[in-house]
Amino acid sequence: MNRKNKERVDILNKKIKILSIIFGLLFSLAVVTFFTVHSKSKNTESVFISLNSQDFSSSLNEKKDIWVYIGRSTCEECRDFSPVLESVLKENKKQVYYYDIDLEREKDEIEMLEILDILDIKVVPAVIHLEEGKITKESVGYQNKEEVEKLFEF
Repeated sequence: MNRKNKERVDILNKKIKILSIIFGLLFSLAVVTFFTVHSKSKNTESVFISLNSQDFSSSLNEKKDIWVYIGRSTCEECRDFSPVLESVLKENKKQVYYYDIDLEREKDEIEMLEILDILDIKVVPAVIHLEEGKITKESVGYQNKEEVEKLFEF
């Protein structure tokens, strides 16, 4: 093999090594991403069960025993409180219904206002426990972790 061919083979071998390293890094990144996404998806089962106005009205009429978190996606205090509530519920493997009044206002403002009027909800965030169609426990405004645990008696 002459010198020129040997240099070409050396350059080709270097390119193969570089491409192998790049491929290995991309493959590793793909594997890490795959497992990260799948491990998160198993741990992110929501503690909030969406509740619309129609189902909320039915629950009131049927006098179901339920916990409901009433908030607004545009409410700053709700956005501060939601992670606290979520953390306590996850730690205790519990779920609550979430009634988003912004969302329900868009669908049917009159029905949403009737529900809030029946329950005498004036401020959000609010967490209520309904038994026999009546509020038996209630928390209004931002609550810290200890207050939320006390509300749910965890």
